[in-house]
Amino acid sequence: VPEDGTSPNAQRIEQDPAVELENLRQQLLDAQEGYLRSKAEVDNIRKRTEVEVANARKFALEGFVRDILTVRDSLEMAQDADQHSEGENPSADLSEGLILILKQLDMIFERFQVEMVEAVRGDKLDPDRHQAMSIEETDELPPNAISRVVQKGYLLNNRLLRPAMVIVAKTPEKSSEEA
Repeated sequence: VPEDGTSPNAQRIEQDPAVELENLRQQLLDAQEGYLRSKAEVDNIRKRTEVEVANARKFALEGFVRDILTVRDSLEMAQDADQHSEGENPSADLSEGLILILKQLDMIFERFQVEMVEAVRGDKLDPDRHQAMSIEETDELPPNAISRVVQKGYLLNNRLLRPAMVIVAKTPEKSSEEA
């Protein structure tokens, strides 16, 4: 109850109807703005949630793929060792088996959208896809070019899973005798 002792309803009746109508219009506009803001916020939350769920599904196998990459690396090393064995009679069965296993892994990788990161001797080092493990002095390649690939890199759904481990070329320093 106001200080003058009149009830709130009595005050409203005494107000000018035009002022009261303008107040009600302003309240309606405020309520509409609040509604639109709330609706936009709900839409943004829904969209953000959809993206997060899609990413969770897309990258759910990331740990699995990381683990299986080491198996693939081991198989490739065994295949290389078998093919480069000198003086011994290389086992054709072992080599065939390794090739078959690598083909199966490649099919699995393709199905789950796992791609190899290209790292070719002579290519420029790409810090977003390659990790330099060491530097090698050479005149054969320009500086910051890939000299050797130590370990292949992989992408999962176009996101870097593991960078390619490479050795990078460096121009040899001239010794004091050559200067």
